Amino acid sequence: MATAKTRATGTGRTATTSRTALVVAGMHRSGTSAMARMLSLAGGALPGNIIQPGPDNPTGFWEPADMVGLNDRVLASVGSRWDDVFGHRAGPAAWERRAEFMGEARAFVADGYGDAPAAVLKDPRTSLLIRFWDEALRAESRRPVYVIMVRHPLEVAASIVARGDASEATAVMAWTACMLSVERDTRGLDRLFVDYDDVLTDWRRVLQRVRAASGETTPGPTAEVAAEIDAFLSPDQRHHRAGEADLAARGDLWSGALTTLSWMRAAATGVEPDATQLDDALVELERLARLTGPALRDLRAEAAAFPGLKAQIADLTKENAALRDLANQFHAEADHNGRHWEASREMVAHLSGELASARDEAERFRAEAAAILPVRREVGLAEARVLRQLAQNRELIQALETERRLLANARAERAAVQDRLDRLEAANAAHEQTLRDALAEVTERETRLREALEATLSERETELANRERALADAAARETAQVSRIADLDADRASLERRISVLKASPSWKVTRPLRVVAKRLRRPPGPDKGQP
Repeated sequence: MATAKTRATGTGRTATTSRTALVVAGMHRSGTSAMARMLSLAGGALPGNIIQPGPDNPTGFWEPADMVGLNDRVLASVGSRWDDVFGHRAGPAAWERRAEFMGEARAFVADGYGDAPAAVLKDPRTSLLIRFWDEALRAESRRPVYVIMVRHPLEVAASIVARGDASEATAVMAWTACMLSVERDTRGLDRLFVDYDDVLTDWRRVLQRVRAASGETTPGPTAEVAAEIDAFLSPDQRHHRAGEADLAARGDLWSGALTTLSWMRAAATGVEPDATQLDDALVELERLARLTGPALRDLRAEAAAFPGLKAQIADLTKENAALRDLANQFHAEADHNGRHWEASREMVAHLSGELASARDEAERFRAEAAAILPVRREVGLAEARVLRQLAQNRELIQALETERRLLANARAERAAVQDRLDRLEAANAAHEQTLRDALAEVTERETRLREALEATLSERETELANRERALADAAARETAQVSRIADLDADRASLERRISVLKASPSWKVTRPLRVVAKRLRRPPGPDKGQP
């Protein structure tokens, strides 16, 4: 097995590792799922918690939910997302905030792949976060090899539009930003570009290119594995086709998309052209971002409030439907009553027209993401007009007992609808009050916690100051003791020198007999001797 070298995090040193990470990059709907599954069948390791297949991808996504969730949060932290038409900005911005998420990314790599020789990482969002994941993989002693999928942007856009995720123009711009970003950030790293068509028509040659780029960390496919890959990859999976001429003919799309596609397809042949034209496209894309970015952010902020309005409009639509059913019932009753109910039919028709107008008004409010209270007021006015018309027709209703009972039932049903509306409004008011109470409680707890923390901090600061003063006093005492010991050592040395000089002098030798006598005189008498 080949051995590779990888940079140690933040030091510039190299460490030997035989483990690689096959990072499948490229825009959504570009064949990244097909490539990830092929690499896993060929011996690459996939982590757990893989996202289940869906209607838009019945053969599987082959991407881990943990990685997708982390990438979404990283992109959201810098104001971006997977379909960002200015996604080229996300990578540098996320790199500046990498400390917030790097631990989680490293834990995912370590826990998800262990000691597997070749890890397969696939989430198209990674294409906007190359530097972040490159750092995480190298920190876990894995050498990244980037397998970048290339597919015609109009084919990608058609697939995205079919899912209902974005318009064609948005999808093409997002594809261009994604591909420019991944090319810029993998420049100088181990990488190869792969055309999606080549995966479907000659996967063996594609797999050999990947194995050569990764140092053959995955085994060659056995006959059984090859049969499994053949069964998985099928040209039938491709539902959209387009050529470069189709893109060149689209004057309503940014020309940078055609420039990027031409370069990417040339690189997919194995020889990368000069990247100057891509750098120029990035400069132009950045200029567009500066011109239109603020407006796009405002639109996204407005869209963020749309789900709540949509739910309210849906409720209003249900209310309108109930009133429409009531109007239809009135209309049927009027038909049974013949000419005596002509006026009522006209009233019901008029009411139906007003209800239709109210529905149209609600649809317009949903498109404009505006308030829906005016629509509810219109519905209330319509109900009031119904009541007035019923009052005018009371004599006719009293004359026709059967019709009166039917109208009474209708009024009861309408009252029930109104009662349900009142209960919903009361429940909503109670819910809002509960939220306000909870917010007040949280605020109070936060205040108490902050005060407690401030008091604790003050106590710790006081205690630290006292300890520092005590340490300073101890240091001063220790310094004085050391100085005193040094002085005593000097005095002892001086005394020892004087004694040595005295013992070496002639007078010391002459007076020796006297010292002996004096010593004997000082000696106390023994127990069996008398006084001298």
